[in-house]
Amino acid sequence: MDRTESPDAGPPWVPDMALATGTLDIRTDVSDGRARIRLIGELDILTAPLLAAAIQQLRAAGRPILVIDLTELRFMDRSGLAAVSAADQDSDPHAMLAVTACHANVRRVFELTGHEHLLNRAELVAETAREIRNGGSWIGADGTRVGSA
Repeated sequence: MDRTESPDAGPPWVPDMALATGTLDIRTDVSDGRARIRLIGELDILTAPLLAAAIQQLRAAGRPILVIDLTELRFMDRSGLAAVSAADQDSDPHAMLAVTACHANVRRVFELTGHEHLLNRAELVAETAREIRNGGSWIGADGTRVGSA
């Protein structure tokens, strides 16, 4: 007998959440003064903590400039957006975040929630990374000059 048919059988069957959601592969590389995080798969309530942990590790390793590449991200819910948004609100005034290359459905999540500004920073981050590589300085989120002049 199916558990959903008998009141004595306990609560109705609930699918395993690991089967109900996709997976997320996170690949990172560090070059030119910035860290790039490439997300492949789905960023949702179960996988968002993985992104948060990767961001925390990179920031702890002294990588204030992060580029999150969403080229291969197929889906993102509000939990995923929260993980990305939290990285943008880092307490380090020199931290910088850009989100690049997302599919239309993922872009729509940013637009509907007023976070599209995160999508328009790629050139600023690239310019800042070039300055760091060349021994220059850049302006932090708090307006102070960082690096050698």
